[in-house]
Amino acid sequence: MCESFGNSMNEEQYEIPVWWVLRTKPRSEKKMGEWMSRKGTEIYLPLRKRTRFYRGKKVDFMLPLFPGYVFAKFPAVERISLYDSFWLLKTIMVNDQDRFLMQLDPIRKALEMDAPLEACAYMEKGVRVRVASGKFKGLEGVVQKRKNQNKLVLTVDILQRAVSLEVDMAMLEVIA
Repeated sequence: MCESFGNSMNEEQYEIPVWWVLRTKPRSEKKMGEWMSRKGTEIYLPLRKRTRFYRGKKVDFMLPLFPGYVFAKFPAVERISLYDSFWLLKTIMVNDQDRFLMQLDPIRKALEMDAPLEACAYMEKGVRVRVASGKFKGLEGVVQKRKNQNKLVLTVDILQRAVSLEVDMAMLEVIA
């Protein structure tokens, strides 16, 4: 099954590698990502570290930031062959590649800086801001107040998902 957001591809574009969103079976994101990587496909699977304690032992896990989703870059002609994997449920075509990458970039940067990202409610409206100073300088998102804390919400529209990061309001500047 393939969903599309925006305009459809023309015939010449079927050979050009573009980013897609892959919806996977539950708890299959890493397996799907590894399978795609072995095929030589560029993938992006944002992971966050979670720590659990079992019988007094500390165990760290890397869990998907967006459960059920893997991002991959491949030509449309290869889409059908992806269903050879056991883990794929559907593909979602990303028509606005620039916007998609622009939305993933701050999440990638925040994860590279070991930011403690948390899943949060997706928001379509809000004040758009940029972090002007500090460790997360340059990240852009939407401000949300939750439990007396200010959060910078980073969204991915095509998934209708978001993650949040606690920030100091003094470090933010409104984007015009």
